[in-house]
Amino acid sequence: MADIEYVTSEELELTRKASEIKQWAFEKIENIGLTRGGVTAIRLHQGKSIKRLLEEAAPIGIFCEKYFIDDSDKVFIKHCTGDHPYDAIINDERNIKSALNYLEVTQARDGIGEYFRMLKLDQCGSVNALGKVTKTGSKKNGIKVEVENEAFSHDHILNKELQKIYDAAKRKCNKDYPKNTGLIIICDDSHLLNDESDTEKIDDYVTKEVVPMLKNFSMVFVVGWGSRVYFQYQCNLVL
Repeated sequence: MADIEYVTSEELELTRKASEIKQWAFEKIENIGLTRGGVTAIRLHQGKSIKRLLEEAAPIGIFCEKYFIDDSDKVFIKHCTGDHPYDAIINDERNIKSALNYLEVTQARDGIGEYFRMLKLDQCGSVNALGKVTKTGSKKNGIKVEVENEAFSHDHILNKELQKIYDAAKRKCNKDYPKNTGLIIICDDSHLLNDESDTEKIDDYVTKEVVPMLKNFSMVFVVGWGSRVYFQYQCNLVL
C-alpha cells in the first residue's frame, strides 16, 4: 500500500505555526496507526512520506516546543521535502527574532538494526527494546530476525546513546548548509536522565566530542523523543 494514502507531500509542506507542528505531527501519527496497515508502516518507517513525518516533521515539532517559547504562534515553519540542503525554513515574525533561518534534522539511531527490531515486533507483538539484533536470510528465501533478551547497565545504555549522537553528527559534518542553519539531533531519551549526572554527562560529551565537528552549522540541538533531553549549542551563528 502506497504511503500516499497515509500522508502526502502537500500535507507535510504546508506552512504551520511553530506552536502547532508537534500536535499536528503526533495526531497524524496516531491517526495513521488506526488505519489498516498503519501501525506496520509507522514501525518500519515505510515510504518516503512516512519517513519524513517520523524523522523530520515530528522532531521539528518537539524542537519548536522547546526553542520557540515566546510568541511561537508568530513563528512559521515550512517543511521542505524536495532536494534542499535543509529540512525546513523558518519565518520568524516576532519583534525579537531567532537568528536561525533553516533547520536540518538527523536521527541518532541504528536505522538498519531498529528496522529489524521493529520487524520482529510487528511479527511477534513484543520485543526486547535493547537486545542485540541478528538478521539472517533474505527477502527471496525468507528473513529471520532474532533479538536477544538481555539487560544492560544504565552506563552502557547511556554510552551507546552518546555514540549514536556522535555517529549522527558525523554524517552531517562534511556537508554544506546555508548560514544560520540549525541541526537537530533527535535521540531516544526513554532510558536516559535517571539523575542529574546523566544531564552533565550528555552535555559534557556533546560539548567536547560533537559540537567541534559541526562548524558547518550555526547551532546544534540534541533533542529527545520524550522531550526529556534538550540541549542547545552555538557553533557558527551569524547575527
